[in-house]
Amino acid sequence: VSLLQELCMRRGISPKYDLLQIEGAVHEPTFVYRVTVGEFAANGSGQSKKKAKHAAAKAVLDIIIQGGAAGAGGPTAGGAPGAPPELSTQIVSPYDDGIPGNPVGSLQELCMARRWPPPTYDLTSEEGFPHERTFSIACTIGNTKEI
Repeated sequence: VSLLQELCMRRGISPKYDLLQIEGAVHEPTFVYRVTVGEFAANGSGQSKKKAKHAAAKAVLDIIIQGGAAGAGGPTAGGAPGAPPELSTQIVSPYDDGIPGNPVGSLQELCMARRWPPPTYDLTSEEGFPHERTFSIACTIGNTKEI
């Protein structure tokens, strides 16, 4: 939700969230939200309004990243007024470190499966300008240590 909001703010537009429906038992509801950004729209559902909004925001970001192929009608060729031009080329996740998958989670699971102690991580050094820091981390499992 915050990534979508930030992206839209840079373009001078606001995502519009609409609660479409609440279904299921009173003690176990499912909420469905629709989010619209320019000509892109997507739905999301979840067991809470917050989860449904997050699912909708992720779905519309996925549509935008794919260039609108899955969107309702796709992006307009000339760019409609108020529509976000070329959003698909502008999205970079602030959490993308360029490493595929989740190596920290995979290592944690490996340690659990083999009944090893969990890995520990210690900062060994920091270098570079404040806006371009490079960190060195030591990962230790038992007697094995890698930096």
